[in-house]
Amino acid sequence: MRFTDRDKTALRFGFVIVDPRRRGLGIGREMLRLAVRYAFDCLKAEAITLGVFENNEPAHRCYRSAGFLDMPSRGPAWYPIGNENWKCIEMELTKGGRSAPEP
Repeated sequence: MRFTDRDKTALRFGFVIVDPRRRGLGIGREMLRLAVRYAFDCLKAEAITLGVFENNEPAHRCYRSAGFLDMPSRGPAWYPIGNENWKCIEMELTKGGRSAPEP
């Protein structure tokens, strides 16, 4: 977790990693639930963002089930991974539960 703004109201989640042998057991969702609660209740964040690679549909589903919404892109964000370029989807969860604007 790291704040991304001077007022410390926007927080960014970096890596959510679950052992591949333990995936599908709700561990990622529980980690997110606890991290979101900590971010909003203890750190007083107003919004949490994260990025998920387009080819990681299980993680994308997990983030959506935790309440994160896809954000409209300002253009595709591509990251070099090995010899490939992977597209990143930006997601956000707000404290007030506001809906993300339509892409």
